[in-house]
Amino acid sequence: MRVLLTNDDGINAPGLSIMARQLVADGHDVTIVAPLVQCSGSGTSIGSEIDGRSIEVTTVTLPGLEGVPAFAVDGPPALAALAACHGLLQVAPQIVVSGINPGNNVGRLAAHSGTLGAVTTAASYGLPGIAVSCAAIPRDQFEATAAFLALTLEPLTRHAVRTAAYNVNFPACPLNQVRGVRFSHFATPGPADLHLTREPGGFRIQLARDRSRAAADSDLALLSEGYISITVLSTGLPESHGSTGLAADLSAALESAQATRAAPAAAVEQ
Repeated sequence: MRVLLTNDDGINAPGLSIMARQLVADGHDVTIVAPLVQCSGSGTSIGSEIDGRSIEVTTVTLPGLEGVPAFAVDGPPALAALAACHGLLQVAPQIVVSGINPGNNVGRLAAHSGTLGAVTTAASYGLPGIAVSCAAIPRDQFEATAAFLALTLEPLTRHAVRTAAYNVNFPACPLNQVRGVRFSHFATPGPADLHLTREPGGFRIQLARDRSRAAADSDLALLSEGYISITVLSTGLPESHGSTGLAADLSAALESAQATRAAPAAAVEQ
C-alpha cells in the first residue's frame, strides 16, 4: 500500500522513524513528509500562509531508512497532507498515517492535535487517514504500537468511508498485556481537565494529571483499562462507530501482533 507518513513532532522524531521502518518491513511503499520542526498543537492549521508564498521542502535521509523518500516541510503536518492531496508527491498515496505521537490524543482536546490535524485534512479531500499515539515514550512502546498499526492498515482502509479518519491510541502497557481493541468516543473535558491560571504578562495552561472520572466507554477510560482505543472521525471531528466486520479484522490484527511476540490473544469488543 502507498503510505504518506507524517507527524507533528518533526522529521527527526523517533516515533516517525520506528513507524516507517515497520511499514517498510511489512512491504508498504512509504513516503515521509513531516514538519521541519516540532508542531504539536497545530491542529488543522496550514500556517500563516500568504497568497503566493513559497513553502520550503528539504530532502532528508533518515537513519535506517536510506531508501525511503523523506522530505521536511517548513510548515505543520496538515500542510504536508494538503500537499499530498494536491498531487505534489512523486506517487499519490492511498492512505495517510500520522505518528507515532508520544502521548495519547484523547478527549475533545484532541481536536487541537497536529497528529489528528493531518488525517482530518486528508479525510476532507477523500483520502483515508490514521492518527496513532501511544501512552508512553520508551522505544518498546513505539515498536509495539507500530507492529499493531502496520497490521491494521488494510482492514482500516477497506472499511473506511471517504471522509473518515481514525484516531488510534495504544495503552500504557506491553503488547502482551493489551486486553483488546475497543471503539470509543471522545471523553468530554470538564473545567478540572484543563487549568488556565493568570500569571504576570498573561496566563499559563496545563493539562490535569488525573481525568479518571471519564465515562466508561470513552477513549480515556478504555485506555486506563488496558484497551487500544479507536475513535472514528468524520471531517470536522464528529464521531461514529466502526462496523462489525472491521471489529473482527482488528481482533485478528491484534492476535497476530501478540502472537509474533509469543503473547496471548485478545478480543475486540464493540
